[in-house]
Amino acid sequence: MQGSYGSATDPAGSCQVNPHEMSFLASPPHLFLSWKQPWVTASGETETGRRYDLLAMDAGSFTLRREGETQRTDSGDRPIWILRRTTNPEGYCWGRADWPLVRCEDQQLRCDAPVS
Repeated sequence: MQGSYGSATDPAGSCQVNPHEMSFLASPPHLFLSWKQPWVTASGETETGRRYDLLAMDAGSFTLRREGETQRTDSGDRPIWILRRTTNPEGYCWGRADWPLVRCEDQQLRCDAPVS
């Protein structure tokens, strides 16, 4: 899953305008997302990167907790994020442990994926 990705729906975060890189650190296990240019989050903050604690993984997903997360679930806990690999289109989308399994939002596309 390491590589470059861009938003399928937000032109400002697309592969052509402001892609992000996904990388990993083995010990302690972390997933990093880093953007070429600063971008404005849904909460209005500007950032160039995010770091996630890697809690679990399998062939199709990563279970993550975002470091510095301010968002809370209905029960008041920090959300557990599920990064789900997609194959058509190639990339990933976001779910959460407290969401229905079929809910996967914010589709990201692999920037170097062959066009079919």
